[in-house]
Amino acid sequence: MPPKLRETASGSSDEQAWLEGSDDNWFALLKTPDFYRDFWLKHGAPVLQGWIAEHPGTRPLRWWQHQAPFCLADESIVLSYPHLAPQLVGKLSAPRRRLGGTGDEMYFLLGGVPRWIFGIPQGWVTAEDKLWHPWKDRPCTAFDPGDPPLFESQAAYLDRHGLLRPAERKRLTEADFAPKAATLDNRW
Repeated sequence: MPPKLRETASGSSDEQAWLEGSDDNWFALLKTPDFYRDFWLKHGAPVLQGWIAEHPGTRPLRWWQHQAPFCLADESIVLSYPHLAPQLVGKLSAPRRRLGGTGDEMYFLLGGVPRWIFGIPQGWVTAEDKLWHPWKDRPCTAFDPGDPPLFESQAAYLDRHGLLRPAERKRLTEADFAPKAATLDNRW
């Protein structure tokens, strides 16, 4: 059993709040990425268990950040953009599969390493971005709200990776496996 976390005057702890997905405390600012991964792996099991009980077929933010399967060399994003392979394979969590829709991720425009939240790209190129001087000639497609990018659901991702628990699977419906449309803010 993990050691009891330090309690604050409010009855909860900064550490517990971080485990549950909050970055609005000092604990979220003070450590290295390796520390946070180790901390989640040591203390996150009760949070994950409670999350699955309340939200079957999905996982909490910290699971996506620190426990989701790593990107493999045969992931579609690596095959599509082989120049990203050294930054992705074995280093970042595998994204959810893109199934369709129109729009490029912001990292295509800016360069650098992709960022995902809940396995979905964080940030999309908009029509306004394409008008901005430094980027106006770069080949990319703006996010189309009429045809937003579609991704596999969290349940489909977990199933594809063999991570759905048997009791959890029984609670899911066909709708839980339906593709999910991205939004410009990606808070889903």
